[in-house]
Amino acid sequence: MDNVGFSSDNQSTYTTPYQSGLSIDSIPTVPMLVLDRDTLRLRYQSLVGSLNWLAHMTRPDLSTMVSLLTQHQSSPSPGHLDAALYVVKYLSHTKTLGIYFSSLRKGQLETFLHFPIP
Repeated sequence: MDNVGFSSDNQSTYTTPYQSGLSIDSIPTVPMLVLDRDTLRLRYQSLVGSLNWLAHMTRPDLSTMVSLLTQHQSSPSPGHLDAALYVVKYLSHTKTLGIYFSSLRKGQLETFLHFPIP
């Protein structure tokens, strides 16, 4: 998977999925060949769709960023893909976070967010 920017060497040490100083709406559109734009769009839509699934299922901390990224699915630029890849790096660094549901205990249903603190 190194060819798509997911290697462990690229792990983020940041504590938020939103890249500081980056305004998603101000990322400029870059002139591209139609084939290149279609390839970028397909890759971007696939990645953002996966992030959207995670945001709805177990990672509510991604919701705002995924919402911002989904607004650019019809015409993403390489900068939008970089912003989405930043979220993947954040996920790689925070893979122990998420929502935990347990069915071991009978009685009242409880949920909680588990944030391991060293």
